[in-house]
Amino acid sequence: IYVLADHPRLQGAWSQYLPTFASLLEVTINHDDDLHESSDDHMKLMEVMRSGSPDEAAAVLTAHLDGARDRMLSELADRPA
Repeated sequence: IYVLADHPRLQGAWSQYLPTFASLLEVTINHDDDLHESSDDHMKLMEVMRSGSPDEAAAVLTAHLDGARDRMLSELADRPA
């Protein structure tokens, strides 16, 4: 996304938070038995971003991130203290 946006500050933010995102991704993927739904979400996001509709892209991205957050919280709640 940041490469397509050609936005150096966005690229800098991504680089700064990449270790955090990688850790969160590890938690959320461990919760998923099947990554097809996540893959479908990414394909849908890419398609809507290419369509040029910022509002629709924001809605799809928000839904995807909300789902990832919910999966992460569920995974963390299931772990022993």
